[in-house]
Amino acid sequence: MARSPSAVLSPADRKAALANAKVAAKTAAAAVSASEKAAVAAAKSYAKAQAAADKELIKLKKEADKAKAALDALAPTAAV
Repeated sequence: MARSPSAVLSPADRKAALANAKVAAKTAAAAVSASEKAAVAAAKSYAKAQAAADKELIKLKKEADKAKAALDALAPTAAV
């Protein structure tokens, strides 16, 4: 019959393994937290970039409409 891993370890080794596992768990939790914060920051950054792009697009459309209106004013209209 196989022994459980805890039966093989001495009490000092078990204590050290437990301490290492706790450190690893804290490190993993910190990494998850940092990743979640980075994801939120990226989403905000994307939203800002999208809003700026939309604003620029509206500005360019207005400029294009003004240029077309100026061209239409200068171009002779076709007689029907």
